[in-house]
Amino acid sequence: SNSSSSGSSSRPGRMGKTEAMAVEAVPVAQVVPVVQEMERTPLRATSGVILRQDTQGLESLAAAFGVPYEAKNRYRVAPLPKGATVGNSAGDPRRWKPTSRELSEAPVVLYAKEESDLCERMVLTYCGCGNLRKFKIHFFDANQNEQMRLDRECRLGGELCCPIVTEVLSRDEQGNLAQIGRVRENFDNYPARCCQQVCCCTGRELLEELNPTSGKFEPKYEMHVNRACFGRTNNCCGATCLRNDMVFHITDATNGAKVSNVQKTYGGGGGDSCGSLFRMCFGFSNYLVEFPDAASEEHRRLLIAATLHSEYLFFEKDGGD
Repeated sequence: SNSSSSGSSSRPGRMGKTEAMAVEAVPVAQVVPVVQEMERTPLRATSGVILRQDTQGLESLAAAFGVPYEAKNRYRVAPLPKGATVGNSAGDPRRWKPTSRELSEAPVVLYAKEESDLCERMVLTYCGCGNLRKFKIHFFDANQNEQMRLDRECRLGGELCCPIVTEVLSRDEQGNLAQIGRVRENFDNYPARCCQQVCCCTGRELLEELNPTSGKFEPKYEMHVNRACFGRTNNCCGATCLRNDMVFHITDATNGAKVSNVQKTYGGGGGDSCGSLFRMCFGFSNYLVEFPDAASEEHRRLLIAATLHSEYLFFEKDGGD
């Protein structure tokens, strides 16, 4: 398959020193330790997380006047409140429908900041493919210690035989930042995947864990991103003022069993209806990510990465309007 050429049998290098934003690649197997007293931010204590994109006024103003400007995205990660249930479908009566205030006031555990080139963002946005840009996304804790990183090259996409791959790095118990896996467009069955993507508005994103012994990537989960009425749930007009939510299913990559859900939510009400409408019109997203009960710390970080991987692929503004 075309996706197998993206390096499924070679072990990627490790990255070091998290104090600087622009971190250069280091040779394979070279690991530079970070400050040892830094504590790793755990995710196993929560059933899921809220992933909320920051509103950016300058970007919205530029879009309103047709200027091809795209700011660096910023996100906040907060734990799901106790008792909050991620929907099994867009109409699930048990699902949590948070207000704008509930989302904005959730206690943040990680801040995510995009690192990318301004000229590349503007040129690609002008050409209508701003969502394909190269980037790194750094996740910092409250003390500005980098806990996790996403690294993606600019590629054309699976439909053009060049699947997009997001590498996922995380800080381990020893304080080193090293690759734990990747998220990639699943175009292993090219004709079927193209039909799903083009005709059914459904993307399938494969989450793969890096086996530290063999250096190979092992499939763990698959995220089914359905943006229309096809698939397991009807997501038409979801995450808007017309319909509150969209729901994407996470399945086991080996047997296809559903293990959790990701809910893209509107976040209206709460005394800020105008703000919610503004965020919807200019494409600022809110997600509720449910973790499988048996998911490890690394798997939970891969699920956060998969949500942002899909956000950039399908919901990030591409420009060219």
